[in-house]
Amino acid sequence: LVMGPDNIAQLPGILERVRAGGGRVAETTFAGRKDYEFIEAVPQSPGKVSEFVTIMKGCDKVCTFCIVPFTRGREVSKPADLVVREVETLVASGVREVTLLGQNVNSYGKDRERQPHFAELLRAVDAVPGLERLRFTTSHPTDCTDELIDCFGELRTLCEAFHLPVQCGSDRVLQAMRRPYTV
Repeated sequence: LVMGPDNIAQLPGILERVRAGGGRVAETTFAGRKDYEFIEAVPQSPGKVSEFVTIMKGCDKVCTFCIVPFTRGREVSKPADLVVREVETLVASGVREVTLLGQNVNSYGKDRERQPHFAELLRAVDAVPGLERLRFTTSHPTDCTDELIDCFGELRTLCEAFHLPVQCGSDRVLQAMRRPYTV
């Protein structure tokens, strides 16, 4: 059995095929942006105070050294209402800290019409009653906005930690890496 990350939602059906004598199964196709199935975050164990919520998958950057676009596909944002609902469910179970996950969270929402962008999503999650700490990772310097930076001063739950992998202090090396910014 070989599965790619876009096929996780089909795991129960795939396992049934294998159990029914389906032989070897290799499911490694990428789901289209509109067809992607996100698996909702559910509380993993009682009393846990910190959880992760995936808000997007994939990456549209094609940096020289990186295989993410080829192994995880293009950027696909989870609908904002689903993200907020997951955070509400986790907080209701006792979780007090949530980390929003994505390969490039700063580009959240750019792949869907009428989807909030990342700073707006942070504001919506920050408004969840009972949430005490909000974190996110990973960011890409190209998509970092002033509005995102402003969130650090505005939002009550957003922790003052910002992982921004600039990668190198040399413009020549950044160009070789296909990073579209300079020092």
